[in-house]
Amino acid sequence: MLLAALLALFMVAGDATAQSSGGSFGGGSFGRGASSGGGGSSSGSWGGGSSSGSGSWGGGSSNSGWGSNSTPTSSSGGGGGGFGLGGLCCLVFIVGIIGLVVVGKMFGSKKGGSGAKASGGPAAYHGPDAMHVSRLSIGIDWRARRDVQGTLTRLAQSGDTSSPQGLANLLRETVLALRRAEMSWLYIAQENSGPMAPQSAEQQFHQIANNVRARFQKETVRAGWGGGVQQQDAGAMQANKNEGEGTVVVSLIIASYRPLAAMQNPDANQLRTALDNRAALTADQLGALEVVWSPSEENDRMSSAELEQNYPEMSLIDPNSIAGRIFCTYCQGPFAMELLTCPHCGAPAEASQNNRAPRGAG
Repeated sequence: MLLAALLALFMVAGDATAQSSGGSFGGGSFGRGASSGGGGSSSGSWGGGSSSGSGSWGGGSSNSGWGSNSTPTSSSGGGGGGFGLGGLCCLVFIVGIIGLVVVGKMFGSKKGGSGAKASGGPAAYHGPDAMHVSRLSIGIDWRARRDVQGTLTRLAQSGDTSSPQGLANLLRETVLALRRAEMSWLYIAQENSGPMAPQSAEQQFHQIANNVRARFQKETVRAGWGGGVQQQDAGAMQANKNEGEGTVVVSLIIASYRPLAAMQNPDANQLRTALDNRAALTADQLGALEVVWSPSEENDRMSSAELEQNYPEMSLIDPNSIAGRIFCTYCQGPFAMELLTCPHCGAPAEASQNNRAPRGAG
């Protein structure tokens, strides 16, 4: 079992590759009465995309529910010259420790069950400034990808990240864009935790946000906590035809003064409720917000296979929970049932009318 865990660990670390581009905007404060624009020790905007020492997905105090895995990272060091016996023994020892940790987490997750709160996290806190931290990530297919990317870029460039009301408005506009893209919803992941003290909420919020931003290499647009906007060119990119029209993943990371709706199952009905619940947050209830999306560039395409590699914790949304969508009998691509042919492979839609779910997806 240890050997199998080690092999799986190396396969994941070897296959997962960061997307080239992404964007983000956010701001807020932690603790009622704190000044907007940084919240204690985290004032100012963050650097693009890096997250050294920021922990794992769904670890610590995250009540991850379904579809939340840890994403292992690896680092290689090395000097010149050969690799001696001592170094080999050290490597074997380290790999063995990692393997034991992986196996321990596997057994722990089975024993604890879905939705179990991980031990060792921040103690529950019920003071008047208690906060809740939530992450909601949605994978969207090619039909709405461009519109969602364009809307989020526009919000980053023109939105107000320096005031509570501005953040509440940005959250509502983001939710509206995601609701309009319902026919293109493919994958979902969530994390929810709290109540906790503001200091604990601040630490967990930044950890989650940095982990999401680490999924891409270059941040082409960033509206930071100080209210300014930074943009940089992503460089020359050429879309790969094997990646098709591509997908986009949008993550909402929120620290709030009230609990946010969580989903028990990855279906569209519960996702609608979760989004509406977040859009209803008032300026007084919203502590901090980060919206992160990737890819952000038109020619930086991410296929569904790459999405599953970059975001292994995401689960496929129940395809039968989205009205008006069918899947091609031949290529399994999703499309609106009123179309005459599959936009992915050109097959006649008539053959797919009864195929509401792809093979193997329930």
